[in-house]
Amino acid sequence: MNVQNRYILKNNIDTASMPLFFTFTNREGKMWSIPYKNTSIGFEIYEPSGKKGILLKKYNCLLKSSVFRLFFKIELERIELTDSLMNILQRYYGENFEYSIFYGTPSVDQKITIQIYRGNSILGYCKIGQSMKVQKLFEYEASMLEFLNKKGVKNIPKKTFEGRVGKENVFLQSTQKQKGARTLHSFGKHHRIFIQELYTKTHEKCKFENTRLYKYIEFLNKNTGKLDVIYRKSILKAVKSIMDVYSNQLVDWGCVHGDFTPWNTCINKNIFFVFDFEYSLKNAPSDFDYWHFVLQTLIYEKKLSYDKIINYIKNLFSVTAFKEEKIRNLILYLLYIISFYLMRGGSGDLEIAGFRARILLGVMELEKRLEEEQ
Repeated sequence: MNVQNRYILKNNIDTASMPLFFTFTNREGKMWSIPYKNTSIGFEIYEPSGKKGILLKKYNCLLKSSVFRLFFKIELERIELTDSLMNILQRYYGENFEYSIFYGTPSVDQKITIQIYRGNSILGYCKIGQSMKVQKLFEYEASMLEFLNKKGVKNIPKKTFEGRVGKENVFLQSTQKQKGARTLHSFGKHHRIFIQELYTKTHEKCKFENTRLYKYIEFLNKNTGKLDVIYRKSILKAVKSIMDVYSNQLVDWGCVHGDFTPWNTCINKNIFFVFDFEYSLKNAPSDFDYWHFVLQTLIYEKKLSYDKIINYIKNLFSVTAFKEEKIRNLILYLLYIISFYLMRGGSGDLEIAGFRARILLGVMELEKRLEEEQ
């Protein structure tokens, strides 16, 4: 594994003077580096979804065993951040801090996240990327955090710094996450309260065509050709049904997180903390975040098949009131997320969009059956 190719790291000939790290990769190609010293708090950056990853985090105290490292395919490496990065981090966090690294999803627009901590206290997080798209994402997330903090939304990060540092785009933000914070893998009371607070503090009436969501629906309407032919007709039909409801109408929507998942939330001393707002929307139905949480956990954590996902959704609607509005919002969410992945266009995004399109067709069949039952 060649650390010299990771642009946040020093090309240092005197490697013996550099800190020692445990480096490992999951089956999706995502990579982490955790310090040899003070390892347990360094692992707070790692949010595993698979059983093997959960075992690794739980028993990280065994990492100094070569047998344990061999089983989990973990390498020992010496790593040091570049001088420019160290200077900006020292400016805001002081000296003598430690850090662990998540290298992000491998792509042209890769974003690296560094957890900054001292002793057992996490000081903040640093995001880094080089591309113009990443720069725009950082600027957008920084503006959204400022907007939400001004609106009085609690238990979210605050922007510490956002801008260029050498060739890198750098975004520093505060955190309430600390050692021992738990990840909640089932949607519950804390999630509902946060989603309701977001709506209550940010909702406003605006024309549908003036929302960011509308732009995604329009993009999908013009780019269904990127999807398999079996999905195109149904997607265009769904887009038309949404446009028939919302065109030239005022909507009373608020902000949604946009990537509301177990791995972007945590609970610490009964405080539910939510972070990573780079995909947030200012105006969208409040249950967008609910549907995103449900589907992402079904797909990536429970690893359910298509049939089981559709059956799960069917069971949800069998006990849900206001079915027409809720299933319309689910369809709108699926149209948005299909468009999102098509627009992003990264490695594997087309496959993800295709699977969400398949789920959309199943939901539309469910909608038809519910209408026939009324």
